[in-house]
Amino acid sequence: MRVMQVIYAFKVGGSESVARDIALNMNKHSEHAVASLESDGHFREVFDSNNVKTYVIDRQPTERFGPMIRLWKAMRSFKPNVVHTHHLYQLFYAWPGALLSGARLIHTEHEYYSLVPAKSRFMLRKISRFCNAITAVNRETSDFLVQKVKIPKSKVHIVVNGIDFRKIANASSSREQFGLSEEDPVAGIVARLHPVKDHAMLLKAFRIVVDNVPNAKLLVAGDGSERERLEKQTHDLGLKHAVIFLGTRSDIPNILSCIDIFVLASWKEGLPLSILEAMAAGKPIVATDVGGVPSLVNDSGSGIIVPPRDPESMANAVIQMLKNKKDREIFGNAGQEYVKQNYSLDTSIKKYESLYMSS
Repeated sequence: MRVMQVIYAFKVGGSESVARDIALNMNKHSEHAVASLESDGHFREVFDSNNVKTYVIDRQPTERFGPMIRLWKAMRSFKPNVVHTHHLYQLFYAWPGALLSGARLIHTEHEYYSLVPAKSRFMLRKISRFCNAITAVNRETSDFLVQKVKIPKSKVHIVVNGIDFRKIANASSSREQFGLSEEDPVAGIVARLHPVKDHAMLLKAFRIVVDNVPNAKLLVAGDGSERERLEKQTHDLGLKHAVIFLGTRSDIPNILSCIDIFVLASWKEGLPLSILEAMAAGKPIVATDVGGVPSLVNDSGSGIIVPPRDPESMANAVIQMLKNKKDREIFGNAGQEYVKQNYSLDTSIKKYESLYMSS
């Protein structure tokens, strides 16, 4: 079996990480390729070093049909049996090539908020006719695809994001590399620096946190278009001593081992892989009430949910968690066990493999 996945870019992100896990962990009898619609990045090295064929389509803002043609040529070169796209944007450019190549077409939606506009729902409804199967990463996204996009229920499958539990749970690292002491209360966030992740709100909240917990620290893992603005905001808030920007990292399990709590401030989300990884690491969660996050956190008993765009509520929850070690242990242990039982990487890979073979 030959599988080509189409992702947005070879940069670290949630859907890109899912594509990585599929390509690197599916059985040895399959061959894999990954095409990046937009740009190159760190993940290409990861794929190349694991014998996964890579293609950079390099779509330009003014192009219309060029990316479709280049994707089709990549498919002609690799000759996939299956084309697996992640997000509507990638599906739009990949479906003609998959059809012309005679490949089965599997599509994954990682969230539903980008599908709220009528144009997006119309487009997905029409193109979904060419898909052999469509997967959603959680119940909320699946329900939206069936109820709002009007895709037949028989075509929609839930495949949750899987976690390499042992790798994350057993990771360890020293805080010294970040200039932190063992006594420092440390919060951490892993997310691209993009407006939707609302780091700006989190920084406002952390100003309140530091006023109440003076030695509190915040590790920010991830990079993106907002970095310069966020670093300026950190300076303006007088938080340069408390907030550490780490940039893009490939050692997320080690970073998670160094924090006391995990925070996420997004105002839109699907089912963030970063929260699942933090739960696997046994870290309690403080996150906003968006997408599939509240059902995950509430069902698992792994933390506190706060309203989006509300720095005071975020700050109060973070302060409560940092000041109460017993609560941290209860939330952390509950989340870790929940992920272990419900978000196995092996199970997710087998579900995708079954869809590849049978759809």
